[in-house]
Amino acid sequence: MEQDRSTIHSNMSFEFGRQQGGLPFRFWMGLTLLILGGGLLLDAFDIFDFSSILGTWWPSALMLIAIIQIATRSASIFGAGILFVVGALMQASKLGILPGGFWSAFWPLILILVGTSMLLGRKKKVRERMFDFVNGDATSEDTVSSEAFFSGNTIRNVSHDFKGGSLSAMCGGLDVDLRSAAITKEATIHCTCFCGGIDLKVPPSWHVINQGKVLLGGIDNRTNQVFDPNIVAPTLYITGTVICGGIDIHH
Repeated sequence: MEQDRSTIHSNMSFEFGRQQGGLPFRFWMGLTLLILGGGLLLDAFDIFDFSSILGTWWPSALMLIAIIQIATRSASIFGAGILFVVGALMQASKLGILPGGFWSAFWPLILILVGTSMLLGRKKKVRERMFDFVNGDATSEDTVSSEAFFSGNTIRNVSHDFKGGSLSAMCGGLDVDLRSAAITKEATIHCTCFCGGIDLKVPPSWHVINQGKVLLGGIDNRTNQVFDPNIVAPTLYITGTVICGGIDIHH
């Protein structure tokens, strides 16, 4: 009996406001599109004036998507938060309660969000709260390629001949684990980061050289940079651009 109760309690456990086995993001997005299509169809037959409502309240759909993303854990909290803020500002502008217009408040809020995430980025627990990643399986591919747009993703590469790849985080987050990978000689990862974050873990034996360009953001290379010049170490080059975001490289 106690075991049955324990099993029931385990099955009824909640993860970040969503019961395990709950409805996925795909279901809610499908339902939203179904309602949208139905409303437009009624409007086409002059049964219901859906277009006027949609013209005024469509930014609220962005807020709804952000809430669904957080509730279903299908995106990072940081990315979904930005989407919610964008929707809220657009809605306020549509209702005429934002005197300076959308852009007057958008960029200050973006700077505040990015600055806060960078200040708290060194603290692992805080970073995990801001970036709630969707787990990914390990891969043995020689290259890595991933994009996060208003979402989060984890990548674990275990290749024995890693050659590099490309990473893009647009208002989202990527958690890339290369600690079990190996470089024969050198590799290059091209990163594009806009209002998002990339957390990159590498083996202690790798020599990481940062060649990226930064605007209102940062690339923090916290790996071991002291190497014997007589020993040829596997070298990882980081290239690309960071705008209002951050890349954290560590062991």
